[in-house]
Amino acid sequence: NQTLDELEIEDYLGEPQVIIPDVNPLLHAYNGKSAEHERGQEWWENTLAGAQAVGLAWAAMLGFIRIMTQRGVMRNPKQPGEALGHLRGWLERPQAEILTPGEEHARILFGRLEQSARQETHDDGRLAALAIEYQAEIASTDPDFALFPILRGFNPLAVSKRRR
Repeated sequence: NQTLDELEIEDYLGEPQVIIPDVNPLLHAYNGKSAEHERGQEWWENTLAGAQAVGLAWAAMLGFIRIMTQRGVMRNPKQPGEALGHLRGWLERPQAEILTPGEEHARILFGRLEQSARQETHDDGRLAALAIEYQAEIASTDPDFALFPILRGFNPLAVSKRRR
């Protein structure tokens, strides 16, 4: 008999069904002062225009609003209405959807957090759990996602998009 975790991994290892962007590539796409702005913007526009489903997590969307509108973090912070306008535009795309945690989210999340050696990965753990639930891959420039065993992802701003 396989354990629930073994079945979860077996299901997850199929072809990715959804791309989940972390907050950092979204920030690069909209922060004109970022050294990675052009690559980030090109990747995000191509992703939103592509055929693959795009799963938007509340953690990433709210993080985008918080950081893009925060003085002291951004040289020229956006007004909340402008940042929300970007989110609304993403959600109007037919392939975009808000990912909501399923019935197994807490169990998956707690399991991922127990496997992680570092406390700073709690927000990453939420995205990792959604990725497992939705058979998704995470697009992030954050190397901390490598701390979660089996998680699929890629750095959308890397010249070579090596998959984990």
